[in-house]
Amino acid sequence: MSGSDRPRRIRALAQTLSARTQTEIRPTYDTGARWYLEWTDGPTPAAVRAAVDATDLAGAEIRLYRTLSARAVAVGAVRLAPVSWLF
Repeated sequence: MSGSDRPRRIRALAQTLSARTQTEIRPTYDTGARWYLEWTDGPTPAAVRAAVDATDLAGAEIRLYRTLSARAVAVGAVRLAPVSWLF
């Protein structure tokens, strides 16, 4: 893959993953061949890594960064709480 083709392909990958997961996945350029894919909530990093690894982006170093919203943290806390606390 040529260096000038890489940005277009990584942005297309982010758009495809966003549509597939119904989560906005934002590509961000760092330096050289390093890119970040960033999103809030949504799929696990392992699921996104599997999708990235299945593409032909040889030479690109793609790092993943998922954050959790306050709402997702609250839902996780409620799920972990003993059922007796809920009633």
